[in-house]
Amino acid sequence: MSQARYDHSVAGLGEANFEKLRTCKVLVVGAGGIGCELLKNLVLVGCEKLTVVDLDTIDVSNLNRQFLFRKKHVGKSKAVVAGEAIKRFNPNVEVEAIHGNIITNPLFKVDWFRGFDAVINALDNVDARRHVNRMCLAADKPLIEAGTTGFLGQVFCIRKGETACYECFPKPQRVVYPICTIRSTASQPVHCVVWAKELFKLLFGDASASMLFDDPAAEGEPSSFAAACAAVRTTTEPSKAVGAALAALCDTEVKAQLALGTYKTAKKVPTPLSSPELTEGASSQPPSTIQNRPADWDRAVWTAPQCSAEIAEVARELLSADMKDRLGSWEFDKDDEASMRFVAAAANLRCRVFHIDPLSLYEAKGVAGNIVPAIATTNAVVAGLQVLELLRLVEQKCILSKERTSLAEVGRYTYCQRFPTGRKCELLQPVALEGPQPTCYVCSKSTVVVALDTTETTLQTFVDVVLKKKLGFIDPSIEKGHTGYVDSANPEQAVLLPRVLAELPDGGVTQGTRLEAEDFANEQIKFTIEVRHKPNKDFDEKANPERVDILTGVAEAAAPAPAAVATHLDFVQNDENAGPPAAKKARTDA
Repeated sequence: MSQARYDHSVAGLGEANFEKLRTCKVLVVGAGGIGCELLKNLVLVGCEKLTVVDLDTIDVSNLNRQFLFRKKHVGKSKAVVAGEAIKRFNPNVEVEAIHGNIITNPLFKVDWFRGFDAVINALDNVDARRHVNRMCLAADKPLIEAGTTGFLGQVFCIRKGETACYECFPKPQRVVYPICTIRSTASQPVHCVVWAKELFKLLFGDASASMLFDDPAAEGEPSSFAAACAAVRTTTEPSKAVGAALAALCDTEVKAQLALGTYKTAKKVPTPLSSPELTEGASSQPPSTIQNRPADWDRAVWTAPQCSAEIAEVARELLSADMKDRLGSWEFDKDDEASMRFVAAAANLRCRVFHIDPLSLYEAKGVAGNIVPAIATTNAVVAGLQVLELLRLVEQKCILSKERTSLAEVGRYTYCQRFPTGRKCELLQPVALEGPQPTCYVCSKSTVVVALDTTETTLQTFVDVVLKKKLGFIDPSIEKGHTGYVDSANPEQAVLLPRVLAELPDGGVTQGTRLEAEDFANEQIKFTIEVRHKPNKDFDEKANPERVDILTGVAEAAAPAPAAVATHLDFVQNDENAGPPAAKKARTDA
């Protein structure tokens, strides 16, 4: 290859290695903050065989750091637009851009992953990272992971049998707030945002799954807002119905709780909002519809009537004729404008009731999405490190070579720190990769020990909480010996789902029962689950409301690393590119 555009790559790699790089088939998963930088870097060093997958569309908020996108691209597929943009950087590149979900799209099976020489992640959530990790292990393909959280970042490589996989070490658990805190005793802005998300679910989503839902069959008096909220779903006058519901939630219900003495010991006693202010406000003009509004309108804190008006406007949108069929299935999404406006407005009202400083739309979005502000330069540094790892794989014969070198010998786990660290005052700290952990149920096939109450936990809960939520299964199958309990291909077994574990066929699932679990979405995921009985009364309901403990399947705590170097066990959640281990907690807490 004699093109001048590649002289720098040929000089660094040599003709033979550069030719391997040029024809290397690379899959990039994600075209957001890191993904844009990564794709640009790949085509500039000479990679000409690229496939990029992303399920998102471009939002205005992406434009300040995802530089392949322009205002005219808002609403379009990130993968498609990014693919078109990188072809302008390098017309020689062959790029396949796919707008789809890497987890659920039937195209993305193990055999599809086997068609690539290397996979590079630029993802924004743990579930997708976990899935790609498992697919790369099953396909025996190297995976180059990365993530950023503000000024912090990390890059590392994964390969079956050679290095620790993404799931060898524990991930941060999402904070779960007790129902009583959300329904009655808010003390922080985040409590109000969670309450608002639950209200969105109650009004437009699966109402029975909301913390605010009152079961009609339950004993006791229903809440004073139940009927008013239920009426919103069937109303032909959204403004009137929303006004009545908000008055019930923020006035009538608060007065009822005060009369019951709920807040006798509270540091701050809530104050009911004015019902007329809420009902009349619901018929006024919402901030989002004001013509020629200032560019920073989302930074303003809305008044109570404005919040009421905004909620009514969202109700009109979601209850409109063309949206009516989705009623009951809506889920909150911080990137969905309507649901985010609703949550910001409802959280603002809740804050006012409990004397908490109200939030702007911008602030509420940060809380709702657990967002740490993205730093474009951190994304650029991390994406550059990912490409350097790919060059290392080619040069050191880890890929595209008959004599395969182990990643454990040449790979590095590189931390990007916010401040110079260690004796050499380094911002980038490479450390050796760790090997597969013997306790990892994904790459080492260890037995997973699960503790729960076998006399009260149903098979449905076991599938939803243990297999799907905690262990990341997509299409699970469970067997005890020769007896099948769960199999999507056998609908007759669905009758077992409501039964408690101890009452299942063949002696049920009790203390010491061993189950064989398999994920049909990735047939390489097979392992044994040992069940231990732990009565529900022995769980701390606030710390573990699901009442399930996973006792093995993650590594034991490692010995402390030198003060200058972070360890694999230090994980933080980032806003758009995150999930994997990040930098030292001492730094993130500062």
